[in-house]
Amino acid sequence: MGGSLYDSSGVHVGVPEIIGVAVALLVLVVTFGSTLAAGMSLLPVLIGVGVGLTGLPA
Repeated sequence: MGGSLYDSSGVHVGVPEIIGVAVALLVLVVTFGSTLAAGMSLLPVLIGVGVGLTGLPA
């Protein structure tokens, strides 16, 4: 067994991911008309992604 999966050096969160979250927040603010409502719907997603990323090998 082997391959590039075992050679990874961790998870890299870069600029494209941050831009994606910002665009998602903007779309939610426009849709819901409120920053609070947009943040409340985006917060569980960010928590879930964070928990998922902690399970990946560092």
